[in-house]
Amino acid sequence: MKKRFLLMMLAGVLAFSMIGCGGGDAEVEDPNTGDEIVENEDQNQEGETSDAEGETDQDVEQDADAEQEAEKEEEPEVQKPVVDEPEQKPEVQDPVVDEPEVDEPEVDEEENTGDAEGGIVIDKAFVDITLEEMILASYANIELPFTGEMEIDKTDADAVAFYLGTSDVTFKRAVVSEAMISSIAHSVVVLELEDGADAAAVAATLKETAPVDKWVCVVPDQVGTAHRGNIVMLAMSGAADAILANFTNLK
Repeated sequence: MKKRFLLMMLAGVLAFSMIGCGGGDAEVEDPNTGDEIVENEDQNQEGETSDAEGETDQDVEQDADAEQEAEKEEEPEVQKPVVDEPEQKPEVQDPVVDEPEVDEPEVDEEENTGDAEGGIVIDKAFVDITLEEMILASYANIELPFTGEMEIDKTDADAVAFYLGTSDVTFKRAVVSEAMISSIAHSVVVLELEDGADAAAVAATLKETAPVDKWVCVVPDQVGTAHRGNIVMLAMSGAADAILANFTNLK
């Protein structure tokens, strides 16, 4: 009796120990054969878990596809704005402006042209015109080469001697007009003397000292002097007599 009781106790302890481990197999009696069927609980649980996971992954994929389709349906079509091409502006032509016609002043035949027939007509009184104007007025109606006028520096003795042949003449101001071509013997000098100076004596001196050889290769055909008030003119040119006559007749 004691042995049987101990065996039963051991069997119970083993059964409880297997149940307590949680990993044991459950014994189930087959109703058809009466044999015990051991079901692995872990296998069932793993199968159920795998099935659940498989169903879950499929469901997630299906839900994601459904969401994407729904987003596509909900997203409105965005149309690109239509940009109008800039209109080509018509070519603008500058307005044609007619330039006003300017009447060129008529030149009297007697006025100075600066070359062939020189001289200008002076309407002012002789005492009011400049030395340059005196020379150009004396050229009126005379055929002359192209000339240039300049003032003589009275402080330069060499320049005074070059144009007058002497530097001993005292004057306030002097202007010379000569041909622009050095091979043409043409020179006219007008001097303004100091107030009270003897213009006649200065004119006589200049006629004697006139530098007729300053052109080296040519000499003037005519040489003369004239004076009016305190103004003296020395002319060395092929038309010296006509120039001096015009000077004398200036108003």
